[in-house]
Amino acid sequence: MHLFQLTNSCTDPCLGAIFAESRRDTDQNGISILLEAIELVSILSNNRLIFLEIFGVAFLEMRGTLLSITLVALIGSVLVSGRIEEMPMPPELQSCLKLIQTKTSVTDTVGEDIFFTCLNSFLSQPKKNDIEECNLSEKEWKKFERLINQSMIMVAGVPKPRSGIRTRQEYRKLTDKARNAFHKAVIELNKSGEFKLFACVHQGDVLKSGHNGTNFLGWHRVYLAMYEEALRRIDPTVALPYWDYTLDLELEDPTKSVVWSPCFMGNGRGKVNTGPFANWATHLGNLERNIGFSGSLTHKSNVSDILSKCRTKDVTYPGCDRRFVIEINHNPVHPWVGGAMSGFKSAAFDPVFFLHHAMVDYIWQLFRDRQRDVCYVDPSTDYPNMPGEKYHAANRTMDRFPMFKNIDGYASYWEDHWYKYEPSPTCTYEQDCGSAWLVCQGGVCIPKTAEECHINVTRAYTKAKAITGSGNIFLEKKPYDPGTALITPIQNNFFINGKADMKLWAFVPIQVIYMKPTAESFPVYRVYNDKLDLNQDFYNYPELNKFIIHGHLKEYSNCKRNPSGANQIILESNGINYLGRYIEYTITDSRLLVGTSMVYIGVKNPEFENTEAIISAHDRCGRMCQPQCLDRGSNPAKYRPCSGAIRISPASPKMYGNTLGDAIMDVWHLWGRDPGNFANKFELVMVCNNDGEWPWK
Repeated sequence: MHLFQLTNSCTDPCLGAIFAESRRDTDQNGISILLEAIELVSILSNNRLIFLEIFGVAFLEMRGTLLSITLVALIGSVLVSGRIEEMPMPPELQSCLKLIQTKTSVTDTVGEDIFFTCLNSFLSQPKKNDIEECNLSEKEWKKFERLINQSMIMVAGVPKPRSGIRTRQEYRKLTDKARNAFHKAVIELNKSGEFKLFACVHQGDVLKSGHNGTNFLGWHRVYLAMYEEALRRIDPTVALPYWDYTLDLELEDPTKSVVWSPCFMGNGRGKVNTGPFANWATHLGNLERNIGFSGSLTHKSNVSDILSKCRTKDVTYPGCDRRFVIEINHNPVHPWVGGAMSGFKSAAFDPVFFLHHAMVDYIWQLFRDRQRDVCYVDPSTDYPNMPGEKYHAANRTMDRFPMFKNIDGYASYWEDHWYKYEPSPTCTYEQDCGSAWLVCQGGVCIPKTAEECHINVTRAYTKAKAITGSGNIFLEKKPYDPGTALITPIQNNFFINGKADMKLWAFVPIQVIYMKPTAESFPVYRVYNDKLDLNQDFYNYPELNKFIIHGHLKEYSNCKRNPSGANQIILESNGINYLGRYIEYTITDSRLLVGTSMVYIGVKNPEFENTEAIISAHDRCGRMCQPQCLDRGSNPAKYRPCSGAIRISPASPKMYGNTLGDAIMDVWHLWGRDPGNFANKFELVMVCNNDGEWPWK
């Protein structure tokens, strides 16, 4: 058998073919020839995976002591191939990032928050044949207008709710009866089709006039009031609760909060299949969540920062300092919940959206109370002007609520006639949190966990209160828990352009390089002369630090590091010329000064049309990684900063896999030998280096 001689005549691996036929004794030689042929094809393909389509037949024919093996393979027929090219960042996204760069830096503002703001602003722009838009008929919009008109009556020129004033409570402060009534009202609203109408309102021009500006607070205040009134037409005892996630941050792992249990919002990972909203459908498919992988919940310190100001211009976008802007603080909660909540066009299809925005409105009300009582500012007239921004102009007609002007969202009649807020739960050693689902620990109310949902918590609380006069159960401080996000896979919905099907996806290998901040250390020490040196971290070598540029990136205030050194890097692809999002993560070793890992990210399969996507990466603390693209022709491989926007075509040499398995085989040579790595040149690398530089080029 002269297989290697065949390679000399195989000048074009895309057209050449190998024919190998041999008859051997029944030993391993026959199989060896087959494996040799397969290995040879990999060599001919420049170390790109070729998984052969067999056009002939490979068969074992046992005749006495003879083994017949026939192999006919077409080298050019491959499952993994496709070209990846760098492309400029979309102008709208680039201009947003440049505007923010003039006001802040990634050392002062969490990078993921900056990118999320600009990315969603870009993705929310109207597109031709945009299936993410509800595209409601004129008849449906007329129905919505009637619902709004039926929600209120005019008394001396002041709009008042038909159902009267109500009091909003923190979600876990609701009694079991009140909570179940609220859930039932939302379900009934959905059955009637009215929930969809409210969700679809949060699209179109509203994404301009109700976001990134002064009108964010007022528009959402009117929106919530009308939604709440729709619920009260079903059950007049219902009030919209707010979800105070600052309480959840008192848990070592907020993803374990009872909010994400069948007793409340249902499961927080994957398709929602438990709780009152199990099998909830959106206009894009089943409702899904991926809590805790990205973003962050608002911390009490963030609220304190906001409440240190007196004027609305300081707490509304763009603001002089993003730390104090209510809208900016609200943004990270969307990706923290994940799934539908990750996109502004789809966020309102998750019932938790309205509880999130009720919390935002509660924070704003605290600010307004301070304006009136401490700063002597009238909040109803303190509407900042945004020069050149027509959508947020005070006297512009409010989108979807044409009976109001933008400034009407700031009016005092909402708090005077529509609703009040019960303060968020607090406690002392003498006074409990007032809820069976909250426990007082060191004077702080801490939520029960999802594991306790199945327990009759209310009965236990009532019994304790009857015996002791207080429902308090003081807990000991638990040891650090790295959380479930580090060990739970992400469930992607594989949704592209209105259809969920893995066959529409392709997978691209991306390398992640992580550089450890010098401040991080681990309790592993050097040993010299039989003595443990507690002053020297085994993993830290100062002589290597001179090769690394160290800075300080702003991180989420609730960021916790895993004591094992395992560090989670989250990668995300978002379609530019298609509707689709894919999230995946990889684990790096943060003990080492420099570490590397690899991840396979999903994008639209470019078989019928070139794929354009934006790839981004960040760690669990919100610190962004910098995309770097291969400098073509460099040897050894060199990389330079780039935008992270890529174009993928089916042209050769192809660089993606039609399945995850194909992509893995593109990188690893597994044909019966010891694994070999072919990926010496990744087209895109994410460098997480903490150097403090602006990561978007």
